Amino acid sequence: MPLLTCPPAAGRRRQSVNNARVRRRLLCGMALVGCAAAAEGRAAAPGTRTDLRLLVGFPPGGATDVVARLYAEQWRALGNASVLVENKPGAGGWLAVEALSAAPPDGATLLVTPASLLTITPHAYPRSTRYDPLRDLVPVSPLCSFPFAWVVPAAHPARSLDEFRLWASGRGTVAFASPAAGSMPHLPALTAQEWFGLFLPGGSSPEILSLFHRRVGSAQLAAPVVNGLTRLDYQPLLLSPDAFAARLLAEHAEWGQAVRKIELALE
Repeated sequence: MPLLTCPPAAGRRRQSVNNARVRRRLLCGMALVGCAAAAEGRAAAPGTRTDLRLLVGFPPGGATDVVARLYAEQWRALGNASVLVENKPGAGGWLAVEALSAAPPDGATLLVTPASLLTITPHAYPRSTRYDPLRDLVPVSPLCSFPFAWVVPAAHPARSLDEFRLWASGRGTVAFASPAAGSMPHLPALTAQEWFGLFLPGGSSPEILSLFHRRVGSAQLAAPVVNGLTRLDYQPLLLSPDAFAARLLAEHAEWGQAVRKIELALE
């Protein structure tokens, strides 16, 4: 009895055809995987730069800087990217906003800034402001909100805001201090709350915008960010890009009306 038998010629042909089909399927499968990987690489490319710059228009150690570093550190911890917080203090925060407006929309440069730099400053300094807050920046989301406090010396007779108003009504002028002319604390009549927001350069793609909005949402679920904001008495705040843009647009119009009403002229 032979140890090995050869299949009939027809069987060999069927086996050869089956092997060819298997090879074709494998090759097609490998091609599909390659196409999918390439497509994923193209989709993931926007905003996946590993040398992100997070611009802050104030010196290190200030409130804006601390908030920016909380988010930057969380993004590093998640392995999203290596994030460099770049402080560009000067001109009340304008320099950083101008730097962002001139940056390419490739997802490598972002800005953390108080909303007042977009809603008040362009009205208070119309000739000096060299950026259009409604065109040159893309709102991603607020990062947090925080309240303002009105304080008086311990020896002051007023013990509430109503008492202070009553006390001030009998005087022609009342001196008070604020961080900068035209800033939110300088014009506290319309709102007692402010927020820091994250922004991209104008012209940034929807893919980049969506990516960084997800990163903000992920960071706000992390204990280091929540605890860090809580220590500052800040509250995490997340809005969709559209809702954030609508809110900025409304406040831009509201503050413009307020500045014109009081005839604020700072330049």
